[in-house]
Amino acid sequence: MNTPRTAALLLTSAFATALAPAQQRSLARSFAPAQPLVARGQLVAPATGEHRELPGIKGHAAICRPHQPGVIAAGNLLVDLAGRQLLRVAGDEVVLTDLTGDVLWQRDVVAASLPKRAQLGDCWLHRTRVLVCSGGRIVALERGNGEVAWRADGDAAPLALVGGDLWLTAGAVGDHFVLQARSVQNGARAFRAELRSAPRRLHHAPHGVAALQAACVEVFDAFGPRLFVVDGAFDEVHADAAGWLLRRGLELHAFDRAGELRWRTTAERPRFVDQHRLHVTPSNAVLLASDSEMSDSGAHVQRIDPNDGAVLWSRHVEGLNIPHSKYRHDTWLRARGADVDVVCQGSGGAFVVTLDSDDGEVHQRIDVR
Repeated sequence: MNTPRTAALLLTSAFATALAPAQQRSLARSFAPAQPLVARGQLVAPATGEHRELPGIKGHAAICRPHQPGVIAAGNLLVDLAGRQLLRVAGDEVVLTDLTGDVLWQRDVVAASLPKRAQLGDCWLHRTRVLVCSGGRIVALERGNGEVAWRADGDAAPLALVGGDLWLTAGAVGDHFVLQARSVQNGARAFRAELRSAPRRLHHAPHGVAALQAACVEVFDAFGPRLFVVDGAFDEVHADAAGWLLRRGLELHAFDRAGELRWRTTAERPRFVDQHRLHVTPSNAVLLASDSEMSDSGAHVQRIDPNDGAVLWSRHVEGLNIPHSKYRHDTWLRARGADVDVVCQGSGGAFVVTLDSDDGEVHQRIDVR
């Protein structure tokens, strides 16, 4: 039965289908979630350009980095942009607040049997849980009220990741390196697999888990069996719709889900850059951001075709025109509807540039000083 709301949605869908591609992108941007961004300790509203300091940030110059999808580490806070909440470890307490700093709940470390030496980097956010992993102990707190949902001991602790409804850890257990997975909801063991060597980074996707190591990348099925191994030293591993992307400098290797090489390419080499980050958006746009760690370089962003590795477009984003050499620069990307927000942070300030993911066109720039 068609209600007025259903009819309106159908009409909107039909209208959007009839639009030209550029008009469709404009419509997608207008309906994109108005999630805030975090840059240099500031909460930034891309739609309006307004920004204000996050509550609890010590020092305006706090560099903010992605901690997990949708969650930014900002100084002494974890910022959940979609959930609009902040998590901080303050002394012997874990505290969850809203974006204004109003406390939703706080949990005493001793009462919750949390590891006393837990740091913010040991904490992870799930839509229903707050997980703390330190010293081989995992404690899962109810996100709604901070009550203990479950505890577990004996898991590898050096690397941890929330992937979907799985809690993944990787590291040394006895004389072996292992990848382990538990249910986020109840802590039940999902799988355990041995790794060749010490893991450096984990990446989770609906079709599996990749463990980046010093001399190889091991890829596992989402239920635990090892699918394939790629020998060699790589800097990053990410998943795309067809399989997996591995990066070594500007060299990109694409594999399908069975481990067969799809393509290999070398991206454009911009001038005066020395660090690179790969990003795959929910719509499967593959982006590579490059900058210079020690200078006001701005950022160079390229979109890579996931089918053959060709560069679809490239865009250089100018820096803040700061000439001094004592500088620190950091760049990360965030997909927002049909747009990509390029967040650049440095010693002299930060700025956010919004690009159209289809053609790299600049839609706006917000300077945060």
